[in-house]
Amino acid sequence: MRILIAGGGIAAVEAAVKARELDKDCQITIFTDEDILPYRRPLLVEMLTENIPMRRFLLHDQAFYDKHQIQIVSGKKVQGVNAAEQLLIFDDNTQENYDRLILAMGCSVKTLPVNTADGVTLYTLHNYKDLLKLNQALQNAQSVLVIGGGVLGLECASQLQKKQMQVTVIERNEEILSSNLDVECGKFLRQQLRQVEQLTLLTNTQLRQITPVGQTLACQFSGSVVKQLYFDLALSAAGITPNEPIWLPQNQRDALHCNEFMRLPGVENIFTAGDCADYSVVPRGNYLTARQMGAVAGCNAVDLGSKAFKNPIPELRCTLWNIPIYCAGITNADQCECAVEETASTLQKLYYRENKLIGCTLIGNVENAVRFHRVIARHWHGVVSSQAD
Repeated sequence: MRILIAGGGIAAVEAAVKARELDKDCQITIFTDEDILPYRRPLLVEMLTENIPMRRFLLHDQAFYDKHQIQIVSGKKVQGVNAAEQLLIFDDNTQENYDRLILAMGCSVKTLPVNTADGVTLYTLHNYKDLLKLNQALQNAQSVLVIGGGVLGLECASQLQKKQMQVTVIERNEEILSSNLDVECGKFLRQQLRQVEQLTLLTNTQLRQITPVGQTLACQFSGSVVKQLYFDLALSAAGITPNEPIWLPQNQRDALHCNEFMRLPGVENIFTAGDCADYSVVPRGNYLTARQMGAVAGCNAVDLGSKAFKNPIPELRCTLWNIPIYCAGITNADQCECAVEETASTLQKLYYRENKLIGCTLIGNVENAVRFHRVIARHWHGVVSSQAD
């Protein structure tokens, strides 16, 4: 049996490892469009300020893949799939046949509706090449505009301030981390960050235009009382969009819809996992979730009759300006009853449904994270089932 995996992220590698664990004889090949072995993407942010060795950055070294007979083919970008003939097609017009196919192609940086003059570079931090370009540009920068008040944007801003840079973060929504925190928690975190020196945080603000002025960038905004500021560098961290299955008709390219076993509907031997996958009860952009989805896809690809599945609990773990943050489960106050404990520097909010703990948000003190996660896990299957219905 030949298993092909398109994508080089954590979902792809976890799928390969799980498949090999269950089948010692099948042929497993991972195709990635990058020219580096699969790596720990969350470490890209830390590498803005730290010299992290490659042995820690890479998920596994080449010896690991050799030992487990997992072939890695670099520089190969998927162009299409011929499901009828079981062919994976690449943009260099080559193709490979498969018995099982796992699509784990990840996501891309969301394109911003911003007018940029010729010669202006809007940097991103999505892959290793982005990191190399950004670190080179930062050598000559003292002030940075970070576009996006989500996890990536705030983590980048926190790291850049370690370089003693003046950082401004703009967020189009009223509160930061709006995809992870409800309004109350977002407001609390925003107030904590107001105390950080050399950080300007502007919410309800969108970037409209960037124009070079000498050696700086004039950035014009809308929605904010601040209409224009000048920076040495602009970094876009305004969200992700799943990599499109471009072989599908245009009106079907929004996502790879799958069931709870990561299988595409109507196709027995094609699976998907990670940020390119669309499974309604699992949010995108979460490293731990992508890893679990990959394991499920790998298991079910080996055994088509398998019902192996573990509903992943959405989690967020990060530290911003020495403020630890942990979220797990459902953290939408509109859908739950809530219990809140707040001090000057900490907030704990628990989310209940039918007297069962189904979510938590911890800011400033995360000592109870493991305990709350265990309680949430007891009820999680029922939560996911009700959401799917």
